[in-house]
Amino acid sequence: MAQPAKAGDAVPDDPFVRCALASKMAGHLKVKQPERRTRINQICAPLFKEKACREALSNVDKKGTEPAFAVCAKAYCGKLAAPKPSVCEDEKARGGVQARAALIRRALIHDHKIKGLPLAIEAKMGALSDGPEANRRWLAIQQEIAQAELTERQRQMWAVSFVLALMTPAYH
Repeated sequence: MAQPAKAGDAVPDDPFVRCALASKMAGHLKVKQPERRTRINQICAPLFKEKACREALSNVDKKGTEPAFAVCAKAYCGKLAAPKPSVCEDEKARGGVQARAALIRRALIHDHKIKGLPLAIEAKMGALSDGPEANRRWLAIQQEIAQAELTERQRQMWAVSFVLALMTPAYH
């Protein structure tokens, strides 16, 4: 069984692995939430090829800047194939974690030529709302993803998309 990463371990070259490790270790950082969010966004920013998005994530908590997620939506929505994530069609959808995660997944698929998640799983994830019933459905989807035949990169993309959706503010 692999041992968890510790402070002082070598930093992986793969940006997906770095981002995934940062998100896993986020709960163990002895810093307050805004600083934790800043660190995770800075570590994960290199995953994005669109310069505006990458820079916005690197400066996520800088005063006087447009919210990072809004910048990323502007950078990617025009480049993504249909059907576009809901945040591309409706700014109000940007408040939902599921909708933000969908845009992040699509941006990563676009930038890294990753095969997307199976359509059945993606459809279920897209139908999730951020309400009391969402947790039960979310757990069911997690089990389905755990059993699905996905590549390691698809699993990393899925995990990273939700961490960044939670850690990247849609609004200031």
